[in-house]
Amino acid sequence: MISDSDSAAGSQLSPLQGIQDILDDHFLVSKTDAKGRITFANDIFCQISKYTPAELIGQPHNIVRHPDMPREVFRDVWDSLKAGRSWQGLIKNRAKDGSIYWVQALIYPNPDVDSPDKYISVRVDVTQAMHDHAEVESNEALHWIMKLGTASMSLEAFLRQCLDIIMALPWLSLVDRGGFMLDRGEGVLRISSTRNCGESLLETCATVAYGHCLCGQAAEKREILFKDHVDDDHHNHPAGMQPHGHYNVPLIYENRLIGVLFLYVEHGHKRQRRESVFLERLGQLLATIIIQKQAEEELSNAMIQLRQSNVDIQMQLSRIEILQEMVKQYTPRRVWEAAPNALRNRVRELPSEKVKLGFLFCDMQGFTHYSENHSPSEIIDTLNEFFDEAVHYVQDCNGDVERFMGDAFFAVFENTHDGARAAVKVLQAFREVNHKRKAAGRQSISFRMGYHAGEVIRGNVGGRTRKEYSVMGDAVNIAARLESACEPDRILISKEVADELQDQIRTGQPFAIDVKGKDLSIDVCYLKAVRSKAVG
Repeated sequence: MISDSDSAAGSQLSPLQGIQDILDDHFLVSKTDAKGRITFANDIFCQISKYTPAELIGQPHNIVRHPDMPREVFRDVWDSLKAGRSWQGLIKNRAKDGSIYWVQALIYPNPDVDSPDKYISVRVDVTQAMHDHAEVESNEALHWIMKLGTASMSLEAFLRQCLDIIMALPWLSLVDRGGFMLDRGEGVLRISSTRNCGESLLETCATVAYGHCLCGQAAEKREILFKDHVDDDHHNHPAGMQPHGHYNVPLIYENRLIGVLFLYVEHGHKRQRRESVFLERLGQLLATIIIQKQAEEELSNAMIQLRQSNVDIQMQLSRIEILQEMVKQYTPRRVWEAAPNALRNRVRELPSEKVKLGFLFCDMQGFTHYSENHSPSEIIDTLNEFFDEAVHYVQDCNGDVERFMGDAFFAVFENTHDGARAAVKVLQAFREVNHKRKAAGRQSISFRMGYHAGEVIRGNVGGRTRKEYSVMGDAVNIAARLESACEPDRILISKEVADELQDQIRTGQPFAIDVKGKDLSIDVCYLKAVRSKAVG
């Protein structure tokens, strides 16, 4: 470095001194001797690390090193510096008060070989950027768990797969062990799905009263309980228990305790704000899904009991009517319309057949981004606001919603013209919904639709205990591909459908698109109107 005696006359600084002043004003700057001991730390370095210059001078740089940083990183730093090369990289540090900060560092040998300061480090504080990245990662994890919650599976299977996802998150410092305790009433938790928990723990903690041990205390206090070691609050001691810490996360839905998620951490692990914030959000989401799954299982159990019951006939008939309405809501119309005849004829399966059908796929655009910025209840309410209109017009046009797939649905039509008519009505209804949302200051939602018709196979698919009366074939795949290729708020149909309907519809100019799984491109066009009613 250049000393003051080397400066130009008067107040004019040398170029190098000017650069040094800029670095000191905007970056964390430090210098070390040949052994890595700090010889200089500027004001910004001290402000962010929360150490005074006196506390830093003479200390190695690992005074601010976070224990999460791999030792291999710093070996690479020293190898580069000793070879006369600079080193750049991202470093996680820990301030004097224990808070975490991230820096993008440039470390290089001092070009002034006669100076006792052998190495210079210039760092940029990127803590906020790392927090923003962490928020995205957290939202992605919650999104996957939310989508898992919409899948058709038992509560036990859902909880088990949730543990798989949680344990796989690289930014959660967890031991690969944990599980769920669910509230069973009377102030008692009962152990449910677990991961890598020994028989001794399953026996000792089969039931835990509110206020007892860590899970019971988290349930009673209704707040996350963290421990970095086994202390007196850890009442239960299963045989073979090793030193460890815990996150115990209460699962609360509308002020009702659903259960507790218990996770293991290493002995001595320090509580991280990011972990706590994520686990609190996770607890809220899990509670919502568990309630839904429990309701589904209760409904399933009610149906089983109904078939086995020989009690009051009038009560049975009343329950059957309720169940019929539920079945109509949750199964394709083709199935529940055929069910009475199947029962009369003692037929257990609907017939397999080859048939020509129309297929309409509809998918929400930008669902991932929307889900990251809205609560689970807002997401479900928004989807249902649009899908309620879609179901009405699909059925009004003699169609059937084959299935819902998260933010999308798939409808089937016996008549090609009916499907085109339904697509137009659904799109118009969606526009009216968006008009109302906009007037209320709410975000507009865009959808894409693809429509194609062709010959497919329809039949029973599944196992002995779970089946669907489903359709399969190239025509289904083409309709799905058309939806993927469609522009927002439009309906893309195959030219084959356009040629079949001819003067019954109005379309845009045809063009060709490539379709996955097809050697040749297919001709398509945008549907604008059915008969005289224009939609775009």
